[in-house]
Amino acid sequence: MITVRRDKDKKEFTTDMSKEEGIYEMHFCTSYTQVMIQELDEDGKLTSGEIICLPEGTKPNWVDLIATQNDDTGVFVQA
Repeated sequence: MITVRRDKDKKEFTTDMSKEEGIYEMHFCTSYTQVMIQELDEDGKLTSGEIICLPEGTKPNWVDLIATQNDDTGVFVQA
């Protein structure tokens, strides 16, 4: 199972499909990983968003990081 922790509030999202909130898609590139999530908002409605995680094993490209600078960031959690 994959777990990502969002930096701003330390909330964790997983690929556990039995839960309402979680990761539903991931996009990999050499500069970052885009993790698509769904979570309940204040009204109890599911909303989608993204968390940008730095790559494992490489250094991010500064041009790509400019494009993602206003997005939520996070980290992969090791079990």
